[in-house]
Amino acid sequence: MDQELRKNIQKTATKLFLKFGLRSVSIDDICNELRISKKTFYTQFNQKEELIESVLFEHAQKRFNKQKCRIKSCASKGNAIDNVVFASLVPFSPKNKQFVNFFFDLNKYYPEINRRNAQLNNDRLCDEIRQNIQEGIQQGLYRSDFDLELMVRFLGMQFNTLMDITPGEISHQGLQLVMDCYVRVLCNLKGLDYYAKLLAERSREKPVEEEPLKDEELDYMIDKFLDNENHRRQYQVVSLERSGK
Repeated sequence: MDQELRKNIQKTATKLFLKFGLRSVSIDDICNELRISKKTFYTQFNQKEELIESVLFEHAQKRFNKQKCRIKSCASKGNAIDNVVFASLVPFSPKNKQFVNFFFDLNKYYPEINRRNAQLNNDRLCDEIRQNIQEGIQQGLYRSDFDLELMVRFLGMQFNTLMDITPGEISHQGLQLVMDCYVRVLCNLKGLDYYAKLLAERSREKPVEEEPLKDEELDYMIDKFLDNENHRRQYQVVSLERSGK
């Protein structure tokens, strides 16, 4: 029962935080949305800051687990360069721009939480970079004439510089530039040749523009993120309606 209550508080808080920003949402707002008392809320979280940090930690953990599964899946279908190019298509879209208030408030009003969250994300990013470099070297696509840990730190710094820009200001072209530099710094002649052919293939593909998330789609996204499948069918119906099927 306590675990279910905790999940419901996290889920509801996440929806409100993403829609309205961290600063604008109070504990009273969360309790009113859930129809619970503040006393009940405090059985799970000592303060709002603890709730915010738990939401960020859960998101980071699930993203990390999902990334590991995705990399494992891609590894059986492609190589280290394929994984980088695929990753460059995922992180930023118009959907992320809806959450500018959330990131702005996190940085301005909860700097210590933001610092710890950034450190956690950086550690995991460096793990992913290290794994990708090692795979690329093993596959004969990346150079090996450099200090691995120094290269991991250098490339991690480039991504962190990009992430310091608010989500609303990050362009797809900006992300592509960082990814392009990443590949070109690491590739040997064989890797560069493969990368050039891959870019030529991708240039012939028509880009797909995503529409901003509707409220019901945001609800589904958060439910899935918190391992709650209650809205899966509802989301599928909404997706079919949007596609006109």
